[in-house]
Amino acid sequence: MAKRKPITERFFSRIKRTSFSSCWIWIGCRTGGYGHMRNGHGLILAHRFSWEFHRGAIPEGIHVLHRCDVPSCVNPDHLFLGSHADNMRDAADKGVFKRRPRRLGEKSSNHKLDEADIVEIRKLRKRGLYYYTIAAKFGVTKGLIHLICSRKIWTHIP
Repeated sequence: MAKRKPITERFFSRIKRTSFSSCWIWIGCRTGGYGHMRNGHGLILAHRFSWEFHRGAIPEGIHVLHRCDVPSCVNPDHLFLGSHADNMRDAADKGVFKRRPRRLGEKSSNHKLDEADIVEIRKLRKRGLYYYTIAAKFGVTKGLIHLICSRKIWTHIP
């Protein structure tokens, strides 16, 4: 059986770089854009290995973040340490999280009922019908009927 190459040799053989000022792109295995490799104990993220190799140990609970916003970049000059909160703040500041307006009721692509059904469901419940009876009438679950009647969903319908 052939002896495995040292981890540093394997690391540098999986990097594509053009100059020291640009991203070093990980061309090895990736998951969700982030490079990873085996280190003898399991998998390690390539950018975390790069930080440890070039800069030293990473404190417990600390993340290695990207200044360049390229998940496959392992250039230590593009990396910095931060908490989970720092990571979320950095992503928000860079516009990574683009919130779409929430679609309520009939505007939701998943709706099974319309506004008239909601009004009818609430009337039936006020008359004392059980959740399961109403659910059977509309072809939905009794849990959904409960959420509608307790006004946890479809809150915009009076």
